[in-house]
Amino acid sequence: MSTRASLSPSLSLAPLLLAGLLLAGCSGGGGTSEASASEGTDASTATSTGTSASVSGSSTSAAATSSTTDASGSQSPTIDDQGCLEECGAVELCVEGECAAQCLEADLFGESAVYALNCSGVGGCYAYEACEGGCEVVDGLATCKAAAACDPVDPPPCAVDACVQSWSYACPDCGVEFDAGRCFAISEGCAYPGLACALPKPCPRVWAHSLDFGTLDIFESEDAAICVLDGLRSGAAAAYEILWGEMSDEGVTVLEALVDGQGGATIQWYVDCQGCPESGRVGRSGRLALQPQAYFDACLNAPTTASLIDCIYGFTEYVEGAGPADDYTPPWTTGECSALEFACPG
Repeated sequence: MSTRASLSPSLSLAPLLLAGLLLAGCSGGGGTSEASASEGTDASTATSTGTSASVSGSSTSAAATSSTTDASGSQSPTIDDQGCLEECGAVELCVEGECAAQCLEADLFGESAVYALNCSGVGGCYAYEACEGGCEVVDGLATCKAAAACDPVDPPPCAVDACVQSWSYACPDCGVEFDAGRCFAISEGCAYPGLACALPKPCPRVWAHSLDFGTLDIFESEDAAICVLDGLRSGAAAAYEILWGEMSDEGVTVLEALVDGQGGATIQWYVDCQGCPESGRVGRSGRLALQPQAYFDACLNAPTTASLIDCIYGFTEYVEGAGPADDYTPPWTTGECSALEFACPG
């Protein structure tokens, strides 16, 4: 499991010996496992132990160690086996230097866990607690998060209360990477709004982009654009994939049009962002009415690159990785919903 933790900027925990870090070092016996930490806080599979836990199975007669000074001039905490027992007691972490509440990721006897560390009232001493659902520092206090917050079970569908809806979501404290469904549920408290509809896909994807970020002026394939407009004109039940933007860390927007064969279409979109492992943006619509046939006839009459972009997207400038505007509806729809329901056609 890959987890991360947030540390006070004045402390560097790289030199800590973990078995000494948790009780064993404070009681005179410590192992040599290293503690590791990095920015952010994460979920862990460890079970909450509180400050009355005990660790056994390792012993040593290591002498006291001294503190070191990093490049910034701050003291790095070290384990002092002798002074720790006297100053902190057997169920606390003993550190040289100023005490500051923090979340620490550590591997204890081969098992990764996230710990909430808080000053116990004695200088350089920490009380600790293993966190099952992640850790966060709020108002100077490191606290464990409820496990359910990072592991939602059967989240309900998101409320449908508008013709077009969109969400920006993030789950930076739960160790979730590139799992849009789980990350969305953690952030928004409801199920990811994505449909997987069994519809034919008669056309290749349409992708407009540019040699310059933020504008649309070329197609991957103009034939694909013409195919989509012709299919929309027919009104036959089908699914069409429409993309825009550069395939970069900021992300390309992917829109899917789900045509119901009865004069309407539902759209859903998301930002495919490879540089956003713990966040995303997604949107959907109800049943939008398609434009009349005359709209598509005009679009397909002597089409040019510019006219095709206008007919399919309705814009030429955009913000990279942001998705469409909150109230965006494609120009090949009337922009009005005959029903708010978000569901597969049929």
